[in-house]
Parts: sequence; C-alpha cells; structure tokens
Amino acid sequence: MSACEDHQEIALIFLGDSDISRWPEHLYPSLSTTQSLPHRHITSTNFHHAKSGAIMQNLSKQIKKSSRELSGKYFDAAIFIACAGENDVSSDIPIDTIMSSFETVVEEILSFSKSKSWSKPSNQSHLIFIGPKIEPWMTKTKDELDARKGYFQLSERLNQSCKTLSASVCEYQLGEGHSSTNAHERRGVLDNSCIHYIDCLAMFCGETKGLSVFGGKAIADKRYFEEDELHLSDKGYEVFQREVELVLENIVRGEKNEDLCNDSQR
Repeated sequence: MSACEDHQEIALIFLGDSDISRWPEHLYPSLSTTQSLPHRHITSTNFHHAKSGAIMQNLSKQIKKSSRELSGKYFDAAIFIACAGENDVSSDIPIDTIMSSFETVVEEILSFSKSKSWSKPSNQSHLIFIGPKIEPWMTKTKDELDARKGYFQLSERLNQSCKTLSASVCEYQLGEGHSSTNAHERRGVLDNSCIHYIDCLAMFCGETKGLSVFGGKAIADKRYFEEDELHLSDKGYEVFQREVELVLENIVRGEKNEDLCNDSQR
C-alpha cells in the first residue's frame, strides 16, 4: 500500500469455522488504531462467511462467496482473517490432506486481487491465518492427548507452510519485477509478505504456556473459554482482537514483524 495515498478502503473478509463465526461483533478487529498514520485515512468494511463446523476445504467455497459479495464494490486491498483445521483434526482428516487444502486456499486468496470486479488498480490481497489452540478439555485421556498432538502437528505444519509460501511469493516478485537477487533486496520483498500466521497453540495457557504443549503439561486457562471448554469467551476474543490488530497495523504500515507473522516461538 502506498504511503502517499490520502484515503484507502480495505475489505476485511472473515473466513473459517466457529472460532470466526462466533466472534462477537463488539470485539471485531479494527483498523481504527492506524488512523493516526501520517497522510493516510483508512476505512474498512467487514464481510463474514465463516460457518460453525467448517473444515479447511470449505474455505474455498467461502472465498467464492466473498468474491460475489465484493463484486461492484471497490477496495484498495482485501485482508482475509481465517481460522480452520481444528474440525479437520477432530474428523481424523490426514494432516497432508489438511495442508493440501490450506495451500489451495492461500493460492485462491493471493489470486483474489486479480479480480477486476472489485479491485482498484493498486489492490492487494493478504491472509492473516489464526492457528489451532490448546483448549481446556484436552487434559488426560488418550483421545484428548491425541487431539492435542494433532493440533500441535497442524500448528507446526501451518507455520512452516506460511514461511515456505512467503518465500515463494518473494521469488515470484523478484522474478517479475526485480533485477537484483542480493540478500538485502530479497529481505525487502519478503518484509512485505502477504501471508501472516498467528501461532495460538499455547496462547491461552496462562502461566503454563511455557511448558510442553506436546506432552500435555501446558493447560488452557478456562477464563478464556465458555463453559463447554471448547469455544472462546469474550476474554478469549479480546486476545484474538489484539493479536489480529497488531498484524493489521503492520500490513497497513507496509512492515512485517517476525514475532507476529512467522515466529514459531510465540
């Protein structure tokens, strides 16, 4: 996004499962914190297509619905905020199948900006993907620990895939419009990555977040969840709101924060 533009209109598109569909309206992530950026006024419009029970493969259909809804409405950028994969693990869908669906989703989102039905000439598409999280019900039984293991493996694969796909975008951009391939220039292209991963695996584990997730020692803090020990409470969504807004601000500023985007040590 060019810093010289006086006004920018951005579409925030929410995709995924119940973690997105149950997000309280008063806790939606907002671009309001960026209004003080010099020479820029930013407005955003929310579009929601998430559905409870959705698996990763369902996001492709949600993207198509987004394309139809945005037709005739013109934006400088589309920022997708998505979360899926936990229902896949619960349904015993193989991790390789989940990742294949994820890579298809990323490809569809990155090509979303090519649509002439909604985009302005300077358009861009970004993806903020929220990873799986340890939940209070995952404690001691074999099935519970197996679910925890599945979430752990999925988070690791998603994190690595986002890094790899970001690098691929970098290679593409260099091939398309950059004559130099020195390390400094490659870093500059990657710093404007349009793929952002938020590692949530131990985010809601309170004081135990630094303990082993894989071994079951990190325990989710029930304060962040509803009584079903599965879905987030308002307190949990306040965390989601804060984490997503930090990434949004970096996107608007044209910057990338390693701790927010692709750091598996969160």
